[in-house]
Amino acid sequence: MKEFKIHHFELLHFLWRNRFGLSELASSHWKISYSTKNVTFCAARGVHFRVNQFSCEVAIVGGGLSGCAAASELARAGVDVALFEAGQLPRHRVCGEFLSPESRATLSRIGVVDDIEAAGARDVKLARFCCQNQSADFDLGDASGLAISRFTLDPILFEAAKNAGARAFLGAKTRFLQTESEKGDGFRFEVNGQSWRARAVILAAGRAQSPRAEPTNRVESTNNGRAPQKMEAKNKARFCGLKAHFSGVDLGVGTVEMHLFRGGYCGLVRVEGEATNACLMTDYARLQKTSPAAFWDELLAQNPQLRARFTSATRLTPWCSTGNVSFEKFRPVGTSKPQNKSTQDEIARGILCAGDAAGYIHPLTGDGMAMALRAGELAATCARLQMRGLDAGEAARLYQAAWEREFTPRLKLAAQLHPLALRPEWARPVLPWLRCFPALRRALVRGTRGSEN
Repeated sequence: MKEFKIHHFELLHFLWRNRFGLSELASSHWKISYSTKNVTFCAARGVHFRVNQFSCEVAIVGGGLSGCAAASELARAGVDVALFEAGQLPRHRVCGEFLSPESRATLSRIGVVDDIEAAGARDVKLARFCCQNQSADFDLGDASGLAISRFTLDPILFEAAKNAGARAFLGAKTRFLQTESEKGDGFRFEVNGQSWRARAVILAAGRAQSPRAEPTNRVESTNNGRAPQKMEAKNKARFCGLKAHFSGVDLGVGTVEMHLFRGGYCGLVRVEGEATNACLMTDYARLQKTSPAAFWDELLAQNPQLRARFTSATRLTPWCSTGNVSFEKFRPVGTSKPQNKSTQDEIARGILCAGDAAGYIHPLTGDGMAMALRAGELAATCARLQMRGLDAGEAARLYQAAWEREFTPRLKLAAQLHPLALRPEWARPVLPWLRCFPALRRALVRGTRGSEN
């Protein structure tokens, strides 16, 4: 058993949430006697306690956009939810850092729009695509998008989940052990070696964090100039991503730019302060024998439009990189068999996958962050129905149907546009043509977005 420390104002909440796993509480200053009928204690600054097992109704693995959105909704509905984030906050992530206009509805329901705007988020009204001295502008409509760094946004969402009533943990490395039954209506798992139980699980921990006993892929790192590490996955990733912040970039506030080049594209947007986020995706093979910094210099040399933006720019952050970027498989619900003797077997039966854990939209659409927030809401709704008595399998099927209904159309359109973006000889003649057809530009914007409700 492991020892932890809790302050007295958290004690009653802890006793109730873990009333079936509590075995002993003791302190050098006072003692506590506990039973299912009463609790007797004296005031003190803190207490050491021992716990055999923690429990919650819904466990959410991953404290990013999807995880925090799901935790906030469940907590507001009175569900006992625990949110586990393996890393620390704040931190930089590989992300375009652009929230498309429909994300405002989700952020409003979470209650963080004012906090995000106060933190320096930029309104974005225009998207511009550039390729070999050609460009086309896309008006994002009546509602504006938002540009804000994940370094700033993630802590806001994490605190919102805590304020809503979720138990939220940083540095909480989760390992799934086994399902409680063949129906997938309960889970046992470990968090930093401590046993936990949950009736339902939402997996929102990113692309390579499949529900395994031992995650095998290194996904994201701040590489400080080194190339992304080679993935250990069975199917090698085709694409990887890079991201850094720069100052002095010649880019107006309120515009997100996408610069197309052979094998990839680079998005630019002004975030809070004087920082501009540069996030690019490229063929994995191009980065295997070079560093991010060297690749960036090569990219600027080959792209005059992009180079013009960075004539007086200074990099503010180390390069972050991510591998294992695939657009081929979507899995909103885990379907693997329960664990057997192999600790590597998935036990995903009944697990609801949200955000990048479920599927990854092509970044050129700029809709990934909005999709992640909305998927968290959908997963929370289905998990809440399960807590009210809906069968776990039915809840999973309901979530999968809702996920596919909401996201499949834009995923298909993005997949059709993606090859065009990777081939400058195809994209360049299309951009002037798009300038002549504003109705088509509006249709493309609508087709790669969700509703604003």
